[in-house]
Amino acid sequence: MVVVEALARWDRPGHGPVSPLRFIELAEQSGLAAELTRWSLHASLREFGRLRAHWPDLGMALNLSAKAFVQPGLVEQILGALSIWDVSATRLTIEVTETAMMDSPEENALQLQALRAAGVSIAIDDFGRGYSSF
Repeated sequence: MVVVEALARWDRPGHGPVSPLRFIELAEQSGLAAELTRWSLHASLREFGRLRAHWPDLGMALNLSAKAFVQPGLVEQILGALSIWDVSATRLTIEVTETAMMDSPEENALQLQALRAAGVSIAIDDFGRGYSSF
């Protein structure tokens, strides 16, 4: 293994799996996107720490919702979580969609540049499905 990807999943008892498209949309509509981001970040890094005990060179990728970028202090939140869970920024890749980047490109670019300067890698997720779609 080289990299693992943290993906949010919800299995609702008695009803089965709920699509991430649905529960992420619900979180965004209800104002809980920031809390979902915070929970996902910490839960993923906690589990990642356990994996690193067996694979010290392992990296982790984490998707961020477009709404995550409007949260004040997002960069500080991510860097703080890395510190809490003793994970080097160089082990984390943040995945963002093209659509997320086009909502407020200048502001989002500043946040991504700050993360990149701290050592976090940035990847475009779902490339070709948004603004650059053929």
